[in-house]
Amino acid sequence: IDLMGSAEAFAEIHAKIVRSYAVEALRGGRGASSNPGAAPSGGIADAAAAESVRQALADLATASWQQHPAIGLGTDLRLSAPGWDAAALVVDEELVHLAAFPRTRLASP
Repeated sequence: IDLMGSAEAFAEIHAKIVRSYAVEALRGGRGASSNPGAAPSGGIADAAAAESVRQALADLATASWQQHPAIGLGTDLRLSAPGWDAAALVVDEELVHLAAFPRTRLASP
C-alpha cells in the first residue's frame, strides 16, 4: 500500500512508484499478478479485494506506531506488527507518504 498525503506529493513520486511496481512485477515478486494484463472482473473478486483493502487500512490505523525524528524534516513513523511492516513520513502533522507491506510466510523447504 502506498498513500500520499497530497496531490503534489503524488505528482512528485508517481513515476518512481510506477517504475518500482513494474520492476517488481517483471521479477515476479510479491503482489505480481499471474495474469498482469487481465482487466478487473467487476464481480465478487473485486468486492473481496475492496474489503481486504478496507481491513488493511483499519489494521494500519489502529496499530501502535513508533515515532523517530526523520533524517530531514518531520517525523518518521515505523510499524512492525503481526501481518504488516510499514513506514510513514509526517511533516507539520501532515502525511507526506506511507508505505505498508503485508508480511508473507515463505513456504517451508
